[in-house]
Amino acid sequence: MHWICIHENASTKHWIIIFVCRLIELARKMDKADTEPLRRCAVWLQQLNQYAYASECLAKMGDTKSLLQLHIDTGHWEEAFAIAKIQTEYKQQVYVPYARWLAENDKFEEAQQGLLLRLSNCFYMGIGVLSTQYSVHVT
Repeated sequence: MHWICIHENASTKHWIIIFVCRLIELARKMDKADTEPLRRCAVWLQQLNQYAYASECLAKMGDTKSLLQLHIDTGHWEEAFAIAKIQTEYKQQVYVPYARWLAENDKFEEAQQGLLLRLSNCFYMGIGVLSTQYSVHVT
């Protein structure tokens, strides 16, 4: 596990670890209906680079949109795509940041291929929609 440290002081590290453990403990004891306290725990855990625990809080309260954004912001693409696969309305929110990430990380060819694949899928779906909407019947 990666622990963030503000100072190189052993005492400070100790207190941060205790604080993180306490946040995790509190979040796990909360009911999923306690959305505001869970959200606060998630924010603190994110600020302390404890993304797995922050995502646990967001998942517990059913905040899929924030959970997806956390995975995108942290570059956890497999998790982001897993959400988008189950809840297809989020696909658009994953593909563009992923393509940007690929391009920024010297994976331009993969980004270009992904974009072309996405455009071809959109074009194909658009043709299908147009052809069913404006079909002409000849008698």
